[in-house]
Amino acid sequence: MTMNAHQRQIYGSIAAATGIATPSEDVRVEQSPTFLKEPMQIADFAAGVVAALGTSVAELGQARGLPEQDVFVDRRHALLTLNNWQYHYMNGIHIVGGEITVPVNGIYETRDGRWMCFNGAYPHLRDGILKYFDAPHDQEALIERIARHDAAKIEADFETLGLCAAPVCTPDEWLAHPHGQAMAAEPIVLSNRFGDAKERVLPEARHRPLEGVRVLDVTHVIAGPWSTRVLADHGADVISVRNPTFPFLYAAIFEESYGKKQILLDFAMERSKARFTELLKGADVLVWGYGPGSLERLGFTRQVLMALNPNLVVTRVSAYGPEGPWAERKGWEQLAQSCFRPRLPDCVCC
Repeated sequence: MTMNAHQRQIYGSIAAATGIATPSEDVRVEQSPTFLKEPMQIADFAAGVVAALGTSVAELGQARGLPEQDVFVDRRHALLTLNNWQYHYMNGIHIVGGEITVPVNGIYETRDGRWMCFNGAYPHLRDGILKYFDAPHDQEALIERIARHDAAKIEADFETLGLCAAPVCTPDEWLAHPHGQAMAAEPIVLSNRFGDAKERVLPEARHRPLEGVRVLDVTHVIAGPWSTRVLADHGADVISVRNPTFPFLYAAIFEESYGKKQILLDFAMERSKARFTELLKGADVLVWGYGPGSLERLGFTRQVLMALNPNLVVTRVSAYGPEGPWAERKGWEQLAQSCFRPRLPDCVCC
């Protein structure tokens, strides 16, 4: 039950970027089938990611006085956990994805023969896309209207309008793209250190590796909330901060909120900003999942954060990364996947 080649590649990339010391040979993987045939080998990617998560938590726990632990990953379960809100039931009723599974979210062909992925999961994004193409929320109508426009013009206009779309690229096209070249030069996880404060020292852990770690979770949809839920699973004290005026994708919120405390703050209100400022002073980690520059626009620049809490670790989640010509562009996971297409082996049975 060792890792296969693709799992080792994913695990090794994360380990090298984050300083994980556990070799891949020490991680056991149950190579359970997913009953899907797909060329992207998503299950192996998920197994590599979850393995890296497990070893990092085990190493941290050992550093904090807990016994050494073995890491075991079930390949199929690793895959399911990355999209587990799709399998959430409440009182026997399936909580569906709402605005995610609608016609405006899809891949459409443009006039110049290119294909583009669009995302309007939030009402303001959906309405902006439909207004741009002067189309009703109907798949056949969107096919016809989008085919009247060229891909480059759509891409440029959407960036100006703050809407979300991305071109579908082949591996060669992406490697030749200016942003693809910029990201190819970066590690899979980017980490920078500013300052060297040592005022807060975590005590030895008694039960779970992250107990006593205070996390502010200001994220939405899936990637950010999933990561902070994992922190809560391993003992962190996670406070989920949500804006009551921002659209909610309830299926994701229900599934990714286990183990967290909840607070509603509207950063347009001074009282809410003041409360958030107080929370920052006592936190160890801030996980920020909103658009590029949004934290700074609220007045929480790096200098302000360091003055409030010199020990604070800030983690950001973005579609296109912090460097390159698309660094300030809004996006979603599936848009990034449409562009970032690695060169992988032919389709395999998963």
